[in-house]
Amino acid sequence: MKRRTGVVLFGWLGANPRHLNKYNKAYKSLGFNTTSFISPASAVFRQKAIPLNVYNDVENLAKENDEIIFHCFSGNGTYTYLSLLQHHYKTHGMKDLNWMNKTIGVINDSTPPALSVDSISGALSTIVNTKFKSLFSKRTATG
Repeated sequence: MKRRTGVVLFGWLGANPRHLNKYNKAYKSLGFNTTSFISPASAVFRQKAIPLNVYNDVENLAKENDEIIFHCFSGNGTYTYLSLLQHHYKTHGMKDLNWMNKTIGVINDSTPPALSVDSISGALSTIVNTKFKSLFSKRTATG
């Protein structure tokens, strides 16, 4: 049986739906199911949570597919993805990991320059208030 893969596109600041539609069409032509979202500037600069419909769209895509890929464009796409993680952690903790367990990859397209594992884990630990940093440090220290 063929595995169904869903792709979640998170757009860059200033993008509009027609920009992301090109990527939606490309992924769909390859047989992927897609959904997309662009965080408004007000959400990013005021550090507002993502709208609930974005979270619900990701949940629905996970129910309809065997695996999920996130394609994050620029800093805004990365912000939206991290906000999604934060929302999940605040509302569910480490329970109900349906879409997280189905995630097979995150594409960071034109995002900020390469970051070290420590800086990424530090950012994640700040966002979700957990100890990602110590988990990553143990892994990298032991090889």
